[in-house]
Amino acid sequence: MKLSNRDKKLFLVLLIVIVLVVPMFLIFKPMFEKTKELKESNEKLQARVDELKDLYDKTDYYLECIEEMKTIEGGILKKFDQGLAQENSIMFIRNEAERIPFVVTSLNFGEMIESTLRPVVYDENGEMTDGLVYLERQTSIEFDATYDQFKQFLKSIQEQPEKMTLVGVNAKYQDKNGRLEGLFILEQYAFVAPKRPYDDIPIPALEHGNIDKGGIFGNYIDDEEIRKEVFPESEDNQDAE
Repeated sequence: MKLSNRDKKLFLVLLIVIVLVVPMFLIFKPMFEKTKELKESNEKLQARVDELKDLYDKTDYYLECIEEMKTIEGGILKKFDQGLAQENSIMFIRNEAERIPFVVTSLNFGEMIESTLRPVVYDENGEMTDGLVYLERQTSIEFDATYDQFKQFLKSIQEQPEKMTLVGVNAKYQDKNGRLEGLFILEQYAFVAPKRPYDDIPIPALEHGNIDKGGIFGNYIDDEEIRKEVFPESEDNQDAE
């Protein structure tokens, strides 16, 4: 079939259109899409850069806030003991029992609850350089006291500089002697943090002798006094006289 000049021209135009359009779909369209993606990514990165620049410009302000928060944290930590050594708790109760005084007939310690609030870091010497650990423990105190002594102990717990609370109190009046006996449940709290020395509570030297009636922290009677009471007619006692 012979093509006319008009058909030839149309066919040529069609070829030109195909040559121009096909590369556009195969090459230029993906390039446009990639350019669009890069532009969107660049806009996001620029927004992040602006955000970081704003943070950098406020560096001094944030450092001041950090120091302020450290001061606030330090003030809070001062209200708590640095640790909860069992011997310290024993001596605290013993000293209170002597000061008021009242009779402690039994002590029972609960398990220590420990929560790491900030990861603990130690240096090569084993010294704590960072971190914050919360401690909590309950102590059950069985007691025998007058009503006034009972009230004094409650008031004493309220006034302690270290954080502690009585989470349970059970008392029963004894008709035979007009005293109270029962149970205190004392809950003590502490925070372990760097540069907070744990000052051990003073532990006095124990007297030598035999324990008198008066609970686990009762009065001691010297051996010599007991010997004189049990053997009043012994030669040593007579010589002493």
